[in-house]
Amino acid sequence: MDEQVKIWQRVRGETPSVTEGLPGLAAGCLARAALYSTLSRQMQGPGKSILQQLQENEQRCARCIKGVFRIADGTQMNPGTVPLSPDKMEVALRKCYGQTLKTLSACNARTFHGEYGPVFTDIAARQRENCCKLAELMGL
Repeated sequence: MDEQVKIWQRVRGETPSVTEGLPGLAAGCLARAALYSTLSRQMQGPGKSILQQLQENEQRCARCIKGVFRIADGTQMNPGTVPLSPDKMEVALRKCYGQTLKTLSACNARTFHGEYGPVFTDIAARQRENCCKLAELMGL
């Protein structure tokens, strides 16, 4: 949605639908999970374990997002796919870090929603954890 429209909605006190943008968030989580799975097969030791934890967290986040969509909209979400290429591992992880921050920001913006706020608070916490795990992984 256009940023100006969002600003005017806030000024007028209108709130966008909780389902707005969720398919894209879920697709991003699923794409990162797939990438972490691919990268974990290329690593050994603690890096492999961290990548597997990242994959599990992203899959949980995607399921939660899809669940909120289904509860709110009454339909099954088809998030599609957002392909992430496993470039050099460092480049791929940097991209994932930036995308994780975007997902974190989108979830933080929804934490005050009366009905679904607790779910988005949990997803935001997982995304914060993922940022820490990515930083740890980059420091190995």
